[in-house]
Amino acid sequence: MSTDDIAATDLPASKLGTQEYWDNIYQREQTAFNDIGDEGEVWFGEESEVKILEWCEDNLPPSPDLKILDLGTGNGHLLFELEEAGYEPSTLFGVDYSPSSIALAKSIAAERGIEGIIFEERDITAELPPSEFGAYDFVVDKGTFDAISLNPTGSLPRALYAERVFSLVKPGGYFLIVSCNWTEKELEEKLGREGFVRDGGIKFKSFEFGGVKGSEYSSIAFRKVEA
Repeated sequence: MSTDDIAATDLPASKLGTQEYWDNIYQREQTAFNDIGDEGEVWFGEESEVKILEWCEDNLPPSPDLKILDLGTGNGHLLFELEEAGYEPSTLFGVDYSPSSIALAKSIAAERGIEGIIFEERDITAELPPSEFGAYDFVVDKGTFDAISLNPTGSLPRALYAERVFSLVKPGGYFLIVSCNWTEKELEEKLGREGFVRDGGIKFKSFEFGGVKGSEYSSIAFRKVEA
């Protein structure tokens, strides 16, 4: 998909699409964690994490051979839930472009006594090192593409994100996304490409207003075709 295709349905720019905003958020959460032990917000709520965990257990049960990547890991809460569910810490990786996020996630891991999860400061839209191509069995995004979609610089970050995600997933692996800004159809249009086959997703609470049906969040899973 071209940047023109992605720009055709852009969202309005917002401060939520800037690194400065998230740096400030996680700096405040780090202070709260240091002061009172509050680990911070669970993005999209704990129910969404339960559903992601259930999807992961159904499709990729715990194995020492797995590599799981959480894009925009924030406070690392999703990875901690996976570790608690039996996924080995050495199989879990979290990246975020906010250094404050990574510092907070590492602090929480240390406090919980969890060793082995890799948290790394990284901009997912930047060029990937060769070792990352096809490296992960499961890549998950819960709100990161939403934030990137609000970036004031335009549509290029979204296009780069789509390319990077496809490159990260190994053949036969999965990419699961949960969004509060895009419909399933829009996610498929923006992130689908040759070699990515839609393979289910997560169903969230639905609602109807004014004769229009919708859901609390949208989700799609893509499976990368094996060569």
